[in-house]
Amino acid sequence: MNTSTASTTRLADEISSVPLNDRLIAFWIYIVLEILLISLNTLVFLTIKLCISSKNSAVFRFHCHHCLVNLLQGFIHIVLTLPITFTGRNIYTATSFYWFFRVAVASELINFMTSMLLVLLCAVNAFFIFLSGKLHEKIFSGYSLNLLLAFTWLIPLAETLIETFTDCQKSFSYERLAFAYECLPEQEHQFLFHNFDSYQRLGYPALALLFNIFLYFYIQWVLWKNRKSLGSSKKGRGELFLVFQGLLICLFTGGNAVTFNFIAPILLTGPVVPIGFPLLLNVATMSRAIAEPTLTILFNKSVTQGVKRLFRGQIGTDENRFIVEPTRTKMIERSKASSTN
Repeated sequence: MNTSTASTTRLADEISSVPLNDRLIAFWIYIVLEILLISLNTLVFLTIKLCISSKNSAVFRFHCHHCLVNLLQGFIHIVLTLPITFTGRNIYTATSFYWFFRVAVASELINFMTSMLLVLLCAVNAFFIFLSGKLHEKIFSGYSLNLLLAFTWLIPLAETLIETFTDCQKSFSYERLAFAYECLPEQEHQFLFHNFDSYQRLGYPALALLFNIFLYFYIQWVLWKNRKSLGSSKKGRGELFLVFQGLLICLFTGGNAVTFNFIAPILLTGPVVPIGFPLLLNVATMSRAIAEPTLTILFNKSVTQGVKRLFRGQIGTDENRFIVEPTRTKMIERSKASSTN
């Protein structure tokens, strides 16, 4: 037996130092979260596709892509997190399914970065809706929108290829029960691509958060400026709700990145990995993927009504579908009109 085969067989036989009882607790927590993740994202995706006329709406297309990204995250947990947590072993090593393990690991980075880019695009989309309707129609419709959505997948794919061939090997560690980079000794003190990736994880949600904070104060200013003509304070509440939804999604996404980069490593203080380390990482990732469809149902009135219609079986014909309201709301249009007079 050659050295590489012996090493592979050894890894397949080794078991995590995390106690069985702790792993079982984590396993059942993951099962509950996985059911919620798949159910809620499938519900929002089907609602938009079957109950809302969303062909020309960038917002709903972003929501659909977010659901697909989250469902891919759920698939990765089914392939990696659940079986390896339950057994405490890398069950794919030294088997014919090892390539499947490598593909799932590579998909994690693509999935995470695509989610980050979608959060940022949603914020930029909302920004242009309120501040420049003409520019918004050029960028976030038709061919331009399709190109933007394609780039949310192509950019992470390119980064994953760069990382795969130039960086430390990324794996789902049977010891840590979470994703980890396995670096050679000479790579330990080098600035590698995954170090740059850590900054991206923080940068995208932070930028999206700034866009949403600006929009929140801008809408408040418009409401105050037009308080006499708008009358009831209830007007504009829908816009504020959508911006608040964006703020919360940014916080969940950014919190996920902060957990990965700063909070979780604090728990690794000794040779034995505490169960809190993988629990914190995996629960943070799953919670983000659960929060996005949940907030969409709670804050987006069209999706809320669409869910009700879906459960009533009111689908399948144009007459039963919702018509997406114009992206330029009456409140903002009135503000623009009054400012030009």
